[in-house]
Amino acid sequence: MKKTILAACCALLPFSAWAEVQVSEVWARPTVAGQGAAGVFMQLQTTEPTTLIGGESPLASAVDVHEMVMQDDVMKMRRLENGLPLTPEKGAELAPGGLHIMLIGLQKQLTMGDTVPLKLFFKDAQGEQQTLETTAEVRPMMMPTDNGEKPTKHLHHPHAH
Repeated sequence: MKKTILAACCALLPFSAWAEVQVSEVWARPTVAGQGAAGVFMQLQTTEPTTLIGGESPLASAVDVHEMVMQDDVMKMRRLENGLPLTPEKGAELAPGGLHIMLIGLQKQLTMGDTVPLKLFFKDAQGEQQTLETTAEVRPMMMPTDNGEKPTKHLHHPHAH
C-alpha cells in the first residue's frame, strides 16, 4: 500500500514544478510617528514563472504589491490587482519610484535598525500558492549592507496560508 501511494505521488512530480524564488537586498524606509504606510524594496529572481500576489506582516494590516506610474504629468501610486509576474529571464527590482511592497496600516513607527518580518505570497501558473518568509531591515535609501554582500533568502517548498 505504501509503495502504491509513493509511486502515485512520484508520478505527479513532473506536473508540479515549484518555482524557487530568491529574494535579496530586502529593506524598508524609516517612518515618522503617525505615518500609516511604508515601502519595502528588494530584488526577486525565480526558476519558474510565478506571480508575487501580496503578503502579510505582523506590523501592518495589509501588504500589497504597488507601482509608481507617471500619468498626466503626475506621479501616481497604484496597487497591482493581478500581482507582479516574474519569469526566470526577467526577475524584478522593487525600488523607490517604481515597483514596491506597500505596508499599509502600520502598527508602529519603523526606525533605523528595526527589522520588519514579511511573508510574501506567490502563485504559479496552475494557481498553487507558495509563501516565502523574509525580513526587511529599516535603513535609509543609500546605506550598504553590513558586510557589502547581498543577503539572500530562498524558497524551496510550497506552504499554504
